[in-house]
Amino acid sequence: QLASGAKFLISPALAGMMMKLGGIEWILIIDICTFFLTLFSVLYAGQFMDKRQRLNGNKTERFLVDFEQGWRDLAKNKGVMALLFIATIITFYIGYVETLLTPMLLELTDSSTLGVITSVSAVGMLITSLLIGMKGLKKDYVKVLSSSFAIMGLMISCVGMITHLYLITMAGFLFFSMVPIANTCIDVLIRSNLEKDSQGRLWGLISFISQIGYILAYTISGPLADYVFNPLFYENGLLAQNIGKIVGIGEERGIAFMMVLCGISLFIFSITMKKNKVIKKVEEDYLFQMKESRKKRGTLC
Repeated sequence: QLASGAKFLISPALAGMMMKLGGIEWILIIDICTFFLTLFSVLYAGQFMDKRQRLNGNKTERFLVDFEQGWRDLAKNKGVMALLFIATIITFYIGYVETLLTPMLLELTDSSTLGVITSVSAVGMLITSLLIGMKGLKKDYVKVLSSSFAIMGLMISCVGMITHLYLITMAGFLFFSMVPIANTCIDVLIRSNLEKDSQGRLWGLISFISQIGYILAYTISGPLADYVFNPLFYENGLLAQNIGKIVGIGEERGIAFMMVLCGISLFIFSITMKKNKVIKKVEEDYLFQMKESRKKRGTLC
């Protein structure tokens, strides 16, 4: 959880400061340098991978077989598929917020302040990750998962309806603080339903599929904002005189309305998820396994 949130913590604030001090040129130079760093890392790691391939033979055919078998194992487990769908929903909403928050806030403030807001918001992810690491989550996974989704939805809607930067930062903080909680609940419930000898293969496939949410969000959010929602909230736009009184009127206020709709949909989804019998069955099975495991340990002692 800490690793996945690292890109939100320091980089935005640092980039904002560099934009103010040195301009976009500094950012571009550093960005170009990261490509070379990545290239050298891949080439270095590739040397060892080539040696292993020469020793073990070509693994392409084996990879395809493992991929097909992994998908079959996932598809026949309704609980895991439901949780995988939820994991994809999380990545979609994070990608959605990540993409649209920047242009929306740049209408209200400068790039330096935007970086600070993003970094402070991401501290919520850091804090809850540390708390989970120290305390852990022991029960009520579905309830906690549903509650975290509900709070995330409310916070996204708040970001769309307000223009006060401190309140936006607070809403962002609460949104990101819920992400590790939701991810941990999903992680525990999925792993409890996977066979131990196939967890590595299946978890790799699960991680791959869940990232589709990011791709979908990055693909549709920009065009929807530019060509559909933003024009509705121009000064003479179709929704400027009604909904515009709530979210405001301006070039990027269509994004604000998208945030509100996104938050409402996520809140509704959290309610339906709480009543989902398939997910509840996964939790019940896991808690039963843990109870039986404790009994066995007690008997051995």
